[in-house]
Amino acid sequence: MHKYLLNLFSFVVLLILLENSWAEDLKISEHLKLTHNTAFYENSSLGSPGTGDSKSDNVAEIRFNFKHSRDSIELISELSLAVVNLEKRFEDGGGVQNLPLSFSNTIPTDRTSLFAFSKTFSTDGETSTFGRFDRFSLAYSDNDSTLKIGRQALSWGQGLNFQVLDIVNPFPPATIDTEYKPGSDMINFSHSISAKDGIEIVYVPRRNVQSHNIEWDQSTVATQLRSRSLSDSFEFLFSAARHYNDTLLGFGTNTSLAGAIFRVDLSYQNLSNTSDSISVIMNVDRSWILFDHNWYGSLEYFHSGVGSDSNVLSDFSEELTDRLTRGDLFIVGTDYLSLGMRQELTPLFNLYELLIQSLDAGSALFQLKAGYDLSENLVLTVAGSIGLGGQNSEFQGFRLDKDTLIERGDTVFVQIAQYF
Repeated sequence: MHKYLLNLFSFVVLLILLENSWAEDLKISEHLKLTHNTAFYENSSLGSPGTGDSKSDNVAEIRFNFKHSRDSIELISELSLAVVNLEKRFEDGGGVQNLPLSFSNTIPTDRTSLFAFSKTFSTDGETSTFGRFDRFSLAYSDNDSTLKIGRQALSWGQGLNFQVLDIVNPFPPATIDTEYKPGSDMINFSHSISAKDGIEIVYVPRRNVQSHNIEWDQSTVATQLRSRSLSDSFEFLFSAARHYNDTLLGFGTNTSLAGAIFRVDLSYQNLSNTSDSISVIMNVDRSWILFDHNWYGSLEYFHSGVGSDSNVLSDFSEELTDRLTRGDLFIVGTDYLSLGMRQELTPLFNLYELLIQSLDAGSALFQLKAGYDLSENLVLTVAGSIGLGGQNSEFQGFRLDKDTLIERGDTVFVQIAQYF
């Protein structure tokens, strides 16, 4: 542990020294986030702490972002150091913690990653101190092509709350803090064929948790083609991927009409164990001025091709369970509708509302969030999420079996972020 800390400290010092000598090429930024999240449970729930009707998670995170560019080379490194207090600890986004609509208060690990860029320095009861390189990549650009190797973020598709084409570390639909997407070790090649057409190819190697070997059936290889119509009124997306053991083909398009943007993403999945399935999202969003304030609204429909009509874990298909466990999917049903709104009450104060409605069983999740800029670089975020539909509905919880309830818990989220 001491050797790791020494290497980490030396790396940070080196980059600070480089800032003095290569000031025109190196950019450094930092932020500090203090986050509190409380979930309220019934004592009968398996997810409750057992000694009360709530549990609280606290995270103190400092992040350093380094970006060095010179000629055609770009080096990006983003290091986060955090002290986490979790009353009930889950690691790597695994297990039933994703069921349903997790808020992702997890301790990230690199159990399946190519590189071990995470380190837990200490664990004392419920408190852990850890560090992680969320980004560590080297890019080379030449004319219209870019080759990027290392830990980086990949975001495909056009989903607002749900995703069908974003298959590498997607956000849960009700995630409150989406500033940084978890990075994955990958090789990424992109090429601009023309001013309107481009192609991107990625390879994400992953290790088997048991053997620690890189295995094809644990990895992802994918390609995406983007193209605009001759009139520029439509954009088209075509993708193909081998993701774990499944073959995926994707299509997307978007266009503008009457000040709104309409989008459709479709994913055909050739499942390894059962029949094929199709997942779809369709959404529309736009902004407007009402009562001298800026407003924004969105509406999205999502269909899951592997969803279940049961709220009992033992009834879930293997495909659904796999996607929930590895964080590809965060809901268990088949059809959902989400409605999002934002009001800019003042230039410094924004109010957000999100309603996710299950069209299968009638349950829903409502989230209210407020963001206020206390000063130029100091932001306060407060949010609350409530599950509607009764104890045995998806957004209040699910059942491990017919007798054991795992409640999701209504939550209160408070975060102060200072940017440097």
